[in-house]
Amino acid sequence: MKYSTILLWCLFVLACSKNGAAIAEDYLTKEAKLVNQLAVDGCGWHFGVDLDGEYGQFAADEATQRDVVEPFIQRLSSQNGVYSVKVEITFKLTNNKRDVLCGWNKTNSMEVIELKAIREL
Repeated sequence: MKYSTILLWCLFVLACSKNGAAIAEDYLTKEAKLVNQLAVDGCGWHFGVDLDGEYGQFAADEATQRDVVEPFIQRLSSQNGVYSVKVEITFKLTNNKRDVLCGWNKTNSMEVIELKAIREL
């Protein structure tokens, strides 16, 4: 339900815009949480972002996961394999989805974002 709400919100913003293509290319900067709770039956690496009252879960695209997120993760220390780090991210939506591994060997389909920058808060 929440994923469809986020998708509808994004479509509404694009529909209300005079230039929808320009908005799709714009990057947003938001406070978020970089989360990995796979060790406690949550989901693997993803971002939790509050988008004006709507909470969304997003996965980084493959290129920025490799080039931006992985180097950032290597500098973090975990507590028993569980991570929840407050970050500020600059990103844009890609209108794609990616499966993220979750507990009990399930997957969760999350919206994919392209990251431009990430920093710990």
